[in-house]
Amino acid sequence: MGPIEHAVFSISTIIKKKYNDDKLADEIKVIASNCHNAGISGENGFSDNHPQNRAITKITNKWRKDYKI
Repeated sequence: MGPIEHAVFSISTIIKKKYNDDKLADEIKVIASNCHNAGISGENGFSDNHPQNRAITKITNKWRKDYKI
């Protein structure tokens, strides 16, 4: 686990402990486990169809709906 993944995972732990929101904490853990291979479109060939990008996008789209952001 790299520093970014560790930071995102730590945020999930804070959410769980401080706000008792297991669902949100678990979703953040999924993002932490997928962010190491995610990327943006460009010369590396990443796209919206990249498996890690799809997993992260699915959760963030759900958050937009659930939290009205």
